[in-house]
Amino acid sequence: MQKAKFEVIKVTTDDNTIADYVEGAEFTAILTRYVEAYGSFDEALKHLEQYAQDEYSIFKTSENGRGVSGLMSYGNYTVRETYTPSSKIETVEDFYVTIDRDSNEIIKSLVANDLPFSAYLKLVKLDKETGKVVTFSNATFELYKLNESTGEWEQVKCKVGDTYYTSWTTTDRGIATTETKLEGRKI
Repeated sequence: MQKAKFEVIKVTTDDNTIADYVEGAEFTAILTRYVEAYGSFDEALKHLEQYAQDEYSIFKTSENGRGVSGLMSYGNYTVRETYTPSSKIETVEDFYVTIDRDSNEIIKSLVANDLPFSAYLKLVKLDKETGKVVTFSNATFELYKLNESTGEWEQVKCKVGDTYYTSWTTTDRGIATTETKLEGRKI
């Protein structure tokens, strides 16, 4: 059977400077087919004793922020940060890992950063067939983001002074850029 380990590196910061490593964050990986069968991660977590030892893993990060899973069998895994060592540190969102090589080496390194970030968004029109940039002026874009609390899609707005922008039009070079930074989250 194909088996491998994966590594998570947990870092935190409250600004865009150097991040601190997080010791003692606990991650739990469960074979995704169990998460789907039980309808949620929380329900699948209640049935760990029913799974083979290589179909789930619970591990913590060390002082250098690194945590390594146990030897996992071939498959897709849902990974959740199941313990965050401080209320000042954000818990990262669930993420997914695929074990697809016959190896007992660490096959993935994932950086789990709890820092919300903000950035300008640059919209560039690409040709569907060639993937090349299309210089197409006056193409108008609207942006929507998922409100995680309500599950509803909301239109993105940028405010500059008293003016709100809800759409962006490409220049003669085929590029549109938001007026303000948009907030996001990454792992």
